[in-house]
Amino acid sequence: MAAHHQLAFTVAHSAAGAQQARHRVVARIRSWGIRLDEEALDGIELVAGELIANAVRHTTSGPVTVSVYQEGPVLVVEVHDAAKELPRPEALSWSAESGRGLYLVSVLADRHGADPTATGKRCWAEFDLPSSPSSQRAGQGSGRDQRLPSGRVGEVADRAATKIRTSAASSSSHTRTRARRRTSVAAADRPCTGHLIN
Repeated sequence: MAAHHQLAFTVAHSAAGAQQARHRVVARIRSWGIRLDEEALDGIELVAGELIANAVRHTTSGPVTVSVYQEGPVLVVEVHDAAKELPRPEALSWSAESGRGLYLVSVLADRHGADPTATGKRCWAEFDLPSSPSSQRAGQGSGRDQRLPSGRVGEVADRAATKIRTSAASSSSHTRTRARRRTSVAAADRPCTGHLIN
C-alpha cells in the first residue's frame, strides 16, 4: 500500500540539528491535516526527538535520515543511521541525566523497534491514528497505556517517566510485548530478523 503522506530528510550531526529535525517532523504532520490532538502530537514529537537524538549522539559517521509517513491508519517515524549496534535500554537510574529515552518511546508509541539494514540500522515507532472523531476521545483503539497531558511536552515526559517508575517497582521486567512491525521497504533492504526495543 502506498503511503498517503511522506517526509524524508537528512539530519545534521548536532544537538541543534536533532532539535530542528524533531520540530520539522511535527510541523509536517500538522500540515497533512491528520486529526490529532495536541497530546498526541506532543507524544509523537517526544518519540521522534528521542530516536533522532539517539542516532545523532551514537553515530560517528554516515548520514542520519528521518522518514515519516502515513500508511493507512498508522503514522510511522523511522530514523536510519550507519551504526550497526541496535539500541538496548539501560537499567533505569533516576539520578542519571540520560538513559530513559527508549523507555519513553515504549510508553508513548503504539509499536516500536529497531532492525539491522545493509548500511546500519533503522529505529522506528508507529502511532495508530484515530479512524473517526469519536475514536479520538480517550484514546480508544490506542495501544498507549493512558492519555497524556495536552500541549506540554515536558509534562508528557514526566508522566511517562512516572509510569515507567511505577512499572519498574511492581515488576522485575521493563519489557512490553509489541506486535512485529509491518514493512513496505524493498526486499533487498529488509532485515532477516527484527528486534523490538523493549
